[in-house]
Amino acid sequence: MQLRKLLLPGLLSVTLLSGCSLFSGEEDVVKMSPLPQVENQFTPTTVWSTSVGNGIGEFYSNLHPVMVDNVVYAADRAGVVKALNADDGKEIWSVNLGEKDGWFSRSSALLSGGVTVAGGHVYIGSEKAEVYALNTSDGTTAWQTKVAGEALSRPVVSDGIVLIHTSNGQLQALNQADGAIKWTVNLDMPSLSLRGESAPATAFGAAIVGGDNGRVSAVFDATRPDDLATAYLPGHWPNGN
Repeated sequence: MQLRKLLLPGLLSVTLLSGCSLFSGEEDVVKMSPLPQVENQFTPTTVWSTSVGNGIGEFYSNLHPVMVDNVVYAADRAGVVKALNADDGKEIWSVNLGEKDGWFSRSSALLSGGVTVAGGHVYIGSEKAEVYALNTSDGTTAWQTKVAGEALSRPVVSDGIVLIHTSNGQLQALNQADGAIKWTVNLDMPSLSLRGESAPATAFGAAIVGGDNGRVSAVFDATRPDDLATAYLPGHWPNGN
Protein backbone atom coordinates (compact mmCIF):
# COMPACT_ATOMS: atom_id res chain seq x y z
CA MET A 1 0.00 0.00 0.00
CA GLN A 2 2.85 2.37 0.85
CA LEU A 3 4.48 1.63 -2.53
CA ARG A 4 1.20 2.40 -4.30
CA LYS A 5 0.97 5.76 -2.53
CA LEU A 6 4.47 6.63 -3.69
CA LEU A 7 3.95 5.51 -7.31
CA LEU A 8 0.59 7.19 -7.89
CA PRO A 9 1.79 10.82 -7.54
CA GLY A 10 4.79 10.02 -9.73
CA LEU A 11 2.64 8.58 -12.49
CA LEU A 12 0.31 11.58 -12.34
CA SER A 13 3.28 13.92 -12.63
CA VAL A 14 4.62 12.10 -15.69
CA THR A 15 1.16 12.13 -17.30
CA LEU A 16 0.71 15.85 -16.69
CA LEU A 17 4.16 16.67 -18.02
CA SER A 18 3.64 14.59 -21.15
CA GLY A 19 0.24 16.20 -21.64
CA CYS A 20 1.78 19.65 -21.38
CA SER A 21 4.25 18.80 -24.12
CA LEU A 22 1.38 17.89 -26.42
CA PHE A 23 -0.26 21.29 -26.11
CA SER A 24 2.70 23.56 -25.40
CA GLY A 25 3.15 24.49 -29.07
CA GLU A 26 6.92 24.12 -28.76
CA GLU A 27 7.17 21.44 -31.44
CA ASP A 28 9.05 22.31 -34.60
CA VAL A 29 6.76 23.52 -37.35
CA VAL A 30 7.77 22.79 -40.92
CA LYS A 31 7.31 25.93 -42.97
CA MET A 32 6.35 25.51 -46.58
CA SER A 33 8.51 27.27 -49.13
CA PRO A 34 6.64 29.99 -51.00
CA LEU A 35 5.67 29.21 -54.56
CA PRO A 36 8.00 30.93 -57.03
CA GLN A 37 6.55 33.46 -59.42
CA VAL A 38 6.81 32.09 -62.94
CA GLU A 39 6.41 34.23 -66.02
CA ASN A 40 5.54 32.38 -69.20
CA GLN A 41 8.13 32.90 -71.90
CA PHE A 42 5.58 32.11 -74.59
CA THR A 43 1.91 31.23 -74.95
CA PRO A 44 1.39 27.65 -76.17
CA THR A 45 -1.08 27.13 -78.98
CA THR A 46 -2.77 23.97 -80.22
CA VAL A 47 -1.40 22.95 -83.61
CA TRP A 48 -3.80 20.04 -84.02
CA SER A 49 -5.91 17.64 -81.98
CA THR A 50 -7.67 14.41 -82.78
CA SER A 51 -9.53 11.57 -81.11
CA VAL A 52 -8.16 8.07 -80.67
CA GLY A 53 -11.12 5.86 -79.86
CA ASN A 54 -12.79 6.50 -76.51
CA GLY A 55 -9.75 6.89 -74.27
CA ILE A 56 -9.40 4.86 -71.07
CA GLY A 57 -12.50 5.99 -69.18
CA GLU A 58 -12.17 5.59 -65.42
CA PHE A 59 -9.95 2.53 -65.62
CA TYR A 60 -6.31 2.22 -64.55
CA SER A 61 -4.08 2.37 -67.61
CA ASN A 62 -0.47 2.92 -68.63
CA LEU A 63 -1.32 3.77 -72.23
CA HIS A 64 0.73 6.68 -73.53
CA PRO A 65 1.29 8.01 -77.06
CA VAL A 66 4.80 7.90 -78.47
CA MET A 67 6.41 9.65 -81.45
CA VAL A 68 8.99 7.97 -83.67
CA ASP A 69 10.23 9.31 -87.04
CA ASN A 70 7.61 12.08 -87.06
CA VAL A 71 4.76 9.62 -86.54
CA VAL A 72 2.62 9.59 -83.38
CA TYR A 73 1.34 6.18 -82.28
CA ALA A 74 -1.55 6.08 -79.80
CA ALA A 75 -4.16 3.62 -78.54
CA ASP A 76 -7.33 3.48 -76.47
CA ARG A 77 -8.48 0.85 -73.97
CA ALA A 78 -11.00 -0.79 -76.30
CA GLY A 79 -8.37 -1.68 -78.91
CA VAL A 80 -8.12 1.22 -81.37
CA VAL A 81 -4.52 1.90 -82.40
CA LYS A 82 -3.65 4.79 -84.70
CA ALA A 83 -0.61 6.19 -86.46
CA LEU A 84 -0.80 9.95 -87.01
CA ASN A 85 1.33 12.44 -88.89
CA ALA A 86 3.09 14.50 -86.23
CA ASP A 87 2.91 17.68 -88.34
CA ASP A 88 -0.83 17.87 -88.90
CA GLY A 89 -2.40 14.94 -87.02
CA LYS A 90 -3.70 13.30 -90.17
CA GLU A 91 -4.34 9.58 -89.85
CA ILE A 92 -1.82 7.30 -91.55
CA TRP A 93 -3.53 4.08 -90.47
CA SER A 94 -5.96 2.81 -87.86
CA VAL A 95 -6.71 -0.70 -86.58
CA ASN A 96 -9.00 -2.17 -83.94
CA LEU A 97 -7.63 -5.08 -81.90
CA GLY A 98 -10.98 -5.86 -80.29
CA GLU A 99 -12.48 -9.18 -81.37
CA LYS A 100 -15.68 -9.13 -83.40
CA ASP A 101 -18.68 -10.31 -81.39
CA GLY A 102 -21.34 -9.40 -83.95
CA TRP A 103 -21.93 -7.83 -87.33
CA PHE A 104 -21.31 -4.30 -86.11
CA SER A 105 -19.66 -4.64 -82.71
CA ARG A 106 -16.40 -5.69 -81.12
CA SER A 107 -15.43 -6.74 -77.61
CA SER A 108 -12.92 -4.54 -75.85
CA ALA A 109 -9.27 -5.56 -76.21
CA LEU A 110 -8.60 -4.02 -72.75
CA LEU A 111 -5.29 -2.50 -73.85
CA SER A 112 -3.34 -1.35 -70.82
CA GLY A 113 0.44 -1.21 -71.35
CA GLY A 114 2.22 0.76 -74.07
CA VAL A 115 2.75 2.17 -76.58
CA THR A 116 6.32 1.06 -77.39
CA VAL A 117 7.83 1.41 -80.86
CA ALA A 118 11.05 -0.34 -81.88
CA GLY A 119 12.44 -2.23 -84.85
CA GLY A 120 9.51 -1.48 -87.15
CA HIS A 121 6.90 -2.74 -84.68
CA VAL A 122 4.37 -1.18 -82.30
CA TYR A 123 4.13 -3.17 -79.03
CA ILE A 124 1.11 -3.06 -76.73
CA GLY A 125 0.01 -5.23 -73.79
CA SER A 126 -3.49 -5.92 -72.50
CA GLU A 127 -5.39 -6.90 -69.36
CA LYS A 128 -6.32 -10.08 -71.23
CA ALA A 129 -2.66 -11.14 -70.99
CA GLU A 130 -2.09 -10.54 -74.69
CA VAL A 131 0.94 -8.78 -76.18
CA TYR A 132 0.61 -7.42 -79.70
CA ALA A 133 3.28 -6.48 -82.23
CA LEU A 134 1.94 -4.37 -85.10
CA ASN A 135 3.83 -3.35 -88.21
CA THR A 136 4.56 0.38 -88.15
CA SER A 137 4.00 0.58 -91.92
CA ASP A 138 0.31 -0.33 -91.97
CA GLY A 139 -0.79 -1.54 -88.51
CA THR A 140 -1.15 -5.18 -89.48
CA THR A 141 -0.43 -7.71 -86.73
CA ALA A 142 3.07 -9.17 -86.97
CA TRP A 143 2.45 -11.48 -84.02
CA GLN A 144 0.32 -11.89 -80.90
CA THR A 145 1.40 -13.79 -77.78
CA LYS A 146 -0.42 -14.93 -74.65
CA VAL A 147 1.70 -14.12 -71.58
CA ALA A 148 1.54 -15.21 -67.93
CA GLY A 149 -0.71 -12.40 -66.69
CA GLU A 150 -2.06 -8.92 -67.30
CA ALA A 151 0.46 -6.74 -69.14
CA LEU A 152 -0.12 -3.48 -67.28
CA SER A 153 3.26 -1.84 -67.92
CA ARG A 154 4.73 -0.91 -71.27
CA PRO A 155 6.76 -3.54 -73.13
CA VAL A 156 10.52 -2.89 -73.19
CA VAL A 157 12.58 -3.92 -76.21
CA SER A 158 16.30 -4.68 -75.95
CA ASP A 159 18.77 -6.97 -77.73
CA GLY A 160 16.15 -8.81 -79.76
CA ILE A 161 13.75 -9.51 -76.88
CA VAL A 162 10.55 -7.89 -75.64
CA LEU A 163 10.37 -7.74 -71.84
CA ILE A 164 6.94 -8.00 -70.19
CA HIS A 165 6.31 -7.52 -66.44
CA THR A 166 2.95 -9.11 -65.67
CA SER A 167 0.53 -8.29 -62.87
CA ASN A 168 1.17 -11.63 -61.14
CA GLY A 169 4.89 -10.97 -60.72
CA GLN A 170 6.32 -12.69 -63.78
CA LEU A 171 9.10 -11.22 -65.91
CA GLN A 172 8.90 -12.72 -69.39
CA ALA A 173 11.14 -12.33 -72.43
CA LEU A 174 9.56 -12.71 -75.87
CA ASN A 175 11.43 -13.14 -79.11
CA GLN A 176 11.19 -9.80 -80.91
CA ALA A 177 10.88 -11.50 -84.29
CA ASP A 178 7.98 -13.88 -83.65
CA GLY A 179 6.76 -13.36 -80.06
CA ALA A 180 7.85 -16.79 -78.82
CA ILE A 181 8.45 -16.89 -75.06
CA LYS A 182 12.17 -17.38 -74.42
CA TRP A 183 12.18 -17.42 -70.62
CA THR A 184 10.10 -16.59 -67.55
CA VAL A 185 11.27 -15.49 -64.10
CA ASN A 186 9.05 -15.48 -61.00
CA LEU A 187 9.64 -12.29 -58.98
CA ASP A 188 7.46 -13.31 -56.01
CA MET A 189 4.32 -11.42 -55.02
CA PRO A 190 3.11 -10.25 -51.60
CA SER A 191 -0.38 -11.32 -50.55
CA LEU A 192 -1.61 -7.75 -50.95
CA SER A 193 -0.35 -5.10 -53.37
CA LEU A 194 -1.53 -2.07 -55.32
CA ARG A 195 -2.59 -2.56 -58.92
CA GLY A 196 0.12 -1.71 -61.41
CA GLU A 197 3.58 -2.95 -62.33
CA SER A 198 6.83 -1.17 -63.15
CA ALA A 199 8.29 -1.39 -66.63
CA PRO A 200 11.68 -3.15 -66.77
CA ALA A 201 14.88 -1.28 -67.50
CA THR A 202 17.91 -2.62 -69.33
CA ALA A 203 21.61 -1.94 -68.82
CA PHE A 204 24.82 -3.84 -69.58
CA GLY A 205 22.88 -6.84 -70.85
CA ALA A 206 20.72 -7.12 -67.72
CA ALA A 207 16.95 -6.86 -67.38
CA ILE A 208 16.24 -4.86 -64.21
CA VAL A 209 12.79 -4.69 -62.64
CA GLY A 210 11.20 -3.54 -59.39
CA GLY A 211 8.68 -5.90 -57.80
CA ASP A 212 5.69 -5.48 -55.51
CA ASN A 213 7.73 -7.13 -52.75
CA GLY A 214 10.01 -4.08 -52.43
CA ARG A 215 12.91 -5.70 -54.23
CA VAL A 216 14.84 -4.77 -57.34
CA SER A 217 15.87 -7.83 -59.35
CA ALA A 218 18.20 -8.19 -62.31
CA VAL A 219 18.49 -11.02 -64.81
CA PHE A 220 22.08 -10.83 -66.00
CA ASP A 221 22.00 -13.52 -68.67
CA ALA A 222 18.91 -14.02 -70.81
CA THR A 223 20.04 -17.56 -71.61
CA ARG A 224 20.15 -18.36 -67.88
CA PRO A 225 16.93 -17.01 -66.34
CA ASP A 226 17.81 -18.58 -62.99
CA ASP A 227 20.81 -16.25 -62.78
CA LEU A 228 18.86 -13.71 -60.74
CA ALA A 229 20.34 -11.06 -58.45
CA THR A 230 18.13 -9.32 -55.90
CA ALA A 231 18.66 -6.05 -54.02
CA TYR A 232 16.41 -5.00 -51.15
CA LEU A 233 15.03 -1.49 -50.81
CA PRO A 234 15.09 0.20 -47.36
CA GLY A 235 12.29 -1.16 -45.18
CA HIS A 236 11.99 -4.40 -47.16
CA TRP A 237 14.87 -6.51 -45.81
CA PRO A 238 14.03 -10.15 -45.03
CA ASN A 239 14.13 -9.51 -41.27
CA GLY A 240 11.72 -6.58 -41.61
CA ASN A 241 14.26 -3.81 -40.89
